[in-house]
Amino acid sequence: MNQFERYEKIHDLVMKEFEIIYNKNLYTYAIAHTSMVDAYITLIAANRGLDLELAKVCAVLHDYFKFTRNMAYEHALRGANLAKQVLDESNLFTRAEIEIIVHAIAEHSNKDRVGKSMDEALKDADVLASWAENPAKQLSAAREKRMENLRKELNF
Repeated sequence: MNQFERYEKIHDLVMKEFEIIYNKNLYTYAIAHTSMVDAYITLIAANRGLDLELAKVCAVLHDYFKFTRNMAYEHALRGANLAKQVLDESNLFTRAEIEIIVHAIAEHSNKDRVGKSMDEALKDADVLASWAENPAKQLSAAREKRMENLRKELNF
């Protein structure tokens, strides 16, 4: 199996599911936001020495529930459950890998708490994507603190 073949399979599954989103604006946002989080987590994970493939799987699944169900309420926890189901059914990942991914997804909305390294990478990629979508938009205190740390870490 190629280094990122598992990621590519999960990515393709998610993008195919996004195609059924009937609201054009939501569909466009789902693709754009997920793609940005995917790109940013790659940069962040590489900089922090994390497993790139697992990081990228976290990114493509992190808002999968939110976008395919058009439901933001408790989307991190509900999304973690859906991600676990998808990953279990794929038979591509070990239990330990699934736990890392699912935990990061479950925690990604808790921007004010510091967690495990993959959790933090996903939170930071999500914040960076939101900032990049509209740099003029005011961020919450927790998101602004993360942006300050990212600016220092990534030198911008």
